Amino acid sequence: MRVATNIQWDIEDDDESIDLPTEIVLPADISDENAGDYLSDKVGFCHFGFSIERREE
Repeated sequence: MRVATNIQWDIEDDDESIDLPTEIVLPADISDENAGDYLSDKVGFCHFGFSIERREE
């Protein structure tokens, strides 16, 4: 299983009340290269970056 972690969402300082996830499990059919687009599409916000961790299920 791959998990996007440490996601840094592109939100304004005054939007900190918005509760966005810091981790999202990536579907198997999403490549590491397309993970950023997947995250933005899923949540509806752009991001400044993230890490990908591989975890055992």
